[in-house]
Parts: sequence; structure tokens; C-alpha cells
Amino acid sequence: MQFVRLLIVDDEIDFFRTIQVILEENLFVVSYAKDTKEALEKIKQAKPDLILLDIRMPGMDGFQFCRNLKSEITTANIPLIFLSNKRAEFDKVLGLELGAEDFITKSTRERELLARIKTVLRRKKGIVENNDFILTYKKLSINLDRRKILLHNKKIYLTPKEFDLLVLFIKKRGRVLNRTFLVENVWGYEYFKSSRTIDTHVKQLRKKLGAYGKKIVTLKGVGYVFEEDE
Repeated sequence: MQFVRLLIVDDEIDFFRTIQVILEENLFVVSYAKDTKEALEKIKQAKPDLILLDIRMPGMDGFQFCRNLKSEITTANIPLIFLSNKRAEFDKVLGLELGAEDFITKSTRERELLARIKTVLRRKKGIVENNDFILTYKKLSINLDRRKILLHNKKIYLTPKEFDLLVLFIKKRGRVLNRTFLVENVWGYEYFKSSRTIDTHVKQLRKKLGAYGKKIVTLKGVGYVFEEDE
């Protein structure tokens, strides 16, 4: 049996002990870091399959730590779920824009917590198990297994959500993709109020794709389309 490794980064030891019991009963291997410095050491020792990260901590907060992880090629693809004591729309949107997979309040019930963790892990596994391990479009080559991208034989680095968006655009090129479809297939949770998250990710993706970025066209009030050549 292959066990899933979870790293919980939180300065509230009592909260950790509570969910540790729940997670270990469901056969997760759980490790703990009281701050981001200790978390980085744990990640270097053994890369986790998923990180649960508290936003509010002494020293470096969760948002900055997430930025740091997503900026490094060796840690950018580790899925991450933010934890918070409150349900603030701003915190949720910011966390998702930084590349987190989900945002969970600490008051979330046991069954929902487990379900959302498993959903994130299934999405990660689903991409790896895709039959088309190499997806190509002209001078663009996407390795779905290693999550690496070559553009004109040069590596480009995308955040996990940018990568998933690009794969979706290439697979569905020529088709109009509305915002609800993008959220359901890339973020995998119920549509949130602000559309700024999608727009921000598309904007950054366009920049990184150079000339190919111009093929991602905005259809005002509808969504996006990756245009085919006529």
C-alpha cells in the first residue's frame, strides 16, 4: 500500500493534534512543522504529497511561504491547501491566486476536510495518469507526467494552476471555455464570487507563453478560447 504524506504547517499544536488523529485513522502519514522555517527543513528531508498551511503565523506568514514554494521548480508542484480561522473572501482569493489548491477554515467538519483533501489528491493523480503523457502544439511540448514545458526547446516555468490552464486550453483549443468550466476543471470547487483569480492566471500565462500567449483570446462576458490557426 502506498501511503500519502501530509505536512501540516501550523503554530497551533492543539489543532494539529486534533486533525492528526483523524488523518492517521484514514491512513495518511502526517508530519508537523510549527513554523515555515521548520516546514522548509521537513520538505528538504522528504517532499510531501500535500501541504496544509496556516495563513497566520509568527515570522513569515503562509502567503509569503506559498509564494516562495511556487517560485522554486523543485517545490512548485506540491499541492497546497490554506488553513484559516476565518472565512474571509480576500484571504481565499489571494490564496488561490498564489497557486493554492483550496482554502479550508479550521472549523470545517471532519468529513468535509477529508473529502476536500482527497479531491485535491485525486486531481493531482488524474493529471499524472493521463494517457497522453506528451501533449504537443507546434513548438510547444507539455510533459504531463513530469509537468514540464518546452517552448522552442527551452524550458518555461508555470505555477500549478497556470500549467493546468494551459493543458486545458491546448486540449480544448478552438472551443470557447466559460469561467464556470475553467473553475470546475482547474480549481475543482464551487465557483467563487470574484473572477479576478481566473483573469490573473490567464494574464500571467500569456506573458510566459510569448507569441503563443496571444492565442488565448478573451470573450467578454463569456470566457476564453485558445484560437486555432485559420
